[in-house]
Amino acid sequence: MTDESETPDRKAGLVPQKHGWAIYQGAPAHPVAGPGRPLDELRRMLRGFAWEKFPDLMAKWDKLTEDQQAKVLEIALRYGLGTQTEAVAPEDIKAEANRMLAELCRILMDEEHWPTAKVQRVVERMVEAGQHPQEG
Repeated sequence: MTDESETPDRKAGLVPQKHGWAIYQGAPAHPVAGPGRPLDELRRMLRGFAWEKFPDLMAKWDKLTEDQQAKVLEIALRYGLGTQTEAVAPEDIKAEANRMLAELCRILMDEEHWPTAKVQRVVERMVEAGQHPQEG
């Protein structure tokens, strides 16, 4: 008979409980879950599953309603091609705002013939508004 302290559960630090389960001795009160399965691996597995099921789906295509066909196409394109998220750096936003402000100044002075002092006041107010955006 094996000594209880030699069982894998004891070596792993598990303590048997009355209800039949075991808890890990010394576990933190609020453990943080790990990252789980890497997304690339999960996506690869889902693509494999979809690839296996695709011929069956195509064999039944004519039996699907128009709404079902549209949904299948939407899902196939979304996950087949992926979705694009455009990220814009704050520096790019600031550069575009400065370009637009410069163009506004050019229009006001050259085409509308505003006095320089008046254009300067507009620029100051625009810069101030950019530093303190209004909420809501």
